[in-house]
Amino acid sequence: MVEPSPTPDLVMGQRLWAMFGVAILLVAGMNAYAVMREPDVAEIGNLIEHTNEVVRVEGTLTTWMDDPYGTGENRVDLIIEDDTGVIELRWYRATDLPPVGTKVTATGNVIEWDGRIYMQALGSGAVSWKQSDLPDVVTTSLADVAADPVNHSDRVLRLTGYIGEAVSPDASWTSAMLNDHPTYSNAEHHMKLIISSAPGRWIEHGARIQADGLLQYDASDLVWAFHVTGPEVRVDESHTPAIDTLDWDDQESWAYRSGAIVRLSGDLIAEGDDLFLSHDGTKVCFIPGEGDEEAAASLVNSTTTASGRLLWSTSRSTWCLDASTSDDLDLINPTEVADLLGLLEVAPTDLIEDGQRHTVRLYARYAIAPGVEDSSTSFADSASYRPGWRTVTATVPGPRSDWIEAGQAIVAEVSVAWDGAAMRARLMVHEMSLDGDSPDPVQLLWDDGAQQWSYSRDMQVALSGVLTPDENGGYRLVEAGGERSIGLEPLPTSVALDELHANTTLRFIGRWSQVQSEDGLSMTYPLAAADVSDRDGDGLADGLEAVLGTNPNDEDSNDDGVDDRQELTEA
Repeated sequence: MVEPSPTPDLVMGQRLWAMFGVAILLVAGMNAYAVMREPDVAEIGNLIEHTNEVVRVEGTLTTWMDDPYGTGENRVDLIIEDDTGVIELRWYRATDLPPVGTKVTATGNVIEWDGRIYMQALGSGAVSWKQSDLPDVVTTSLADVAADPVNHSDRVLRLTGYIGEAVSPDASWTSAMLNDHPTYSNAEHHMKLIISSAPGRWIEHGARIQADGLLQYDASDLVWAFHVTGPEVRVDESHTPAIDTLDWDDQESWAYRSGAIVRLSGDLIAEGDDLFLSHDGTKVCFIPGEGDEEAAASLVNSTTTASGRLLWSTSRSTWCLDASTSDDLDLINPTEVADLLGLLEVAPTDLIEDGQRHTVRLYARYAIAPGVEDSSTSFADSASYRPGWRTVTATVPGPRSDWIEAGQAIVAEVSVAWDGAAMRARLMVHEMSLDGDSPDPVQLLWDDGAQQWSYSRDMQVALSGVLTPDENGGYRLVEAGGERSIGLEPLPTSVALDELHANTTLRFIGRWSQVQSEDGLSMTYPLAAADVSDRDGDGLADGLEAVLGTNPNDEDSNDDGVDDRQELTEA
């Protein structure tokens, strides 16, 4: 008997099953190949040739920063260096890291963005190392490093010293000083200390610390710097840092104690539910510790001494002494602008991309005029020029009703933007408040000359001379005993305008400006909104009282019941 032949449908089904099986084998084989095949090892200097490829690099871990912007992101930025270059690895879902100086192998995708190369990796297998890759740590001292820094620059060092400023738990980048004595003036050696990644706890000013890190030359400041990571900084709890006492008459120095535990004496006053320490009209808010509220309330309207952490209140735009343990979002430890600029040097693209706002303390490099519109200006990391100072362009918002003097300390909330026209980063100021009194006026001298005078344009300056009416109904300030003069625009209320002050050399303070002459061929320097000092308010300028021999701080110098001006008028 002859068997019937298979139907066409049955044959087709068998073929499909065979094709499906072959496909499964191919996919499995490709997956196995992908698992078994390791990415190519590339030199860091040649990563531009591997854009959008997954590669491996082998090098030394020089630093790392956990959650670089304090947003809670599970990300660590690593800096890896080999003989050909340096690369940043952004590692998401990172695991434990080895010490700085370890030779590591990193696997990730090479990304090029706006001319900048970095690697990006995900998961626990992205960075690996062996026990033999761990660095040999050399325990040494600041004195030994200072004697021969070059010899210590190729090894991992363990240094012990006293830190020169307080570091907050969430400070992702800090530039401080490591000293060999808790008192700065008594220290023999001072080393620049760069702390990357948040330490996770307060490191007090003057604390004795030990850290492992790398010594690198900082070309921007022409100094050697010790680079460490925040979580690796170990604090010697057996050493208790000294508590500094703040001086009301030296408020400009308070910024150097920001975040530190300090002591301050003053009159304790209450305004609503808030407490303040007051002195000569200046107030600092005080937040008592938990359980000390009643004791603090009993001291209201008395002179007392309080201790607490010196922090800036964003809502009050003033300093506060915080003796509590609460994490008040209104109280912050402003970042020094040098720290923000240091972070900008390491990761400029990240700062520009995330748009995060930073509260920083900085100084006006130039005087900022009142105005309605936003204004472009420049900020610096110190009140006046010093070797190695850093500056950054910025945009300040309008309207502004008053002048901001050059050298004025400012606490500002800023973000970082890219200025395409100038091809550089720019600070965008969202809010700002002045920190402390305005700087003293710049003292000008007649012998300085026009070129030197031009550096003080728009600034508050002081210049001595004799007020002299001109033929146009205005005034000029004439050099005493000379012929040189400048235009003078005194305030209408200035005491220097009356006849008692005629032909007297007086010190005028005003706004220094530079304007074109009437013929358009030169520049002139008028002193606008000018006035003289009259400290005792008796209607006699301090300069005139110096000539008369009366006390410029007492309106009745001889205590006869008649003020000095009246006596001069009746004489």
